[in-house]
Amino acid sequence: MHYCAGLFLLFFMWLFAVTGLVLNHPTWSVAESWTKRTETNSERGITALGPELRGDLAQGREIMRQLGIEGEILWTPTRTTATQLSWTLDP
Repeated sequence: MHYCAGLFLLFFMWLFAVTGLVLNHPTWSVAESWTKRTETNSERGITALGPELRGDLAQGREIMRQLGIEGEILWTPTRTTATQLSWTLDP
């Protein structure tokens, strides 16, 4: 039983070791995909949010609708100021 459990866990130990080495050594040729990525930035305007939208989720859904974004809002953190809106999407 100890032998079988060790063989089973060996896979996860090797996976942890390989991913740790690749993530800690980005100059290695294995990690070249990160330097070949493309980033896209765009700015789009939205209409002002009215007072009928109460809460971060309603405001986030309205902004998503205006921008044509699909997905779920996972959670909203506690805001420090009333003018700041922050949420996380799950595509």
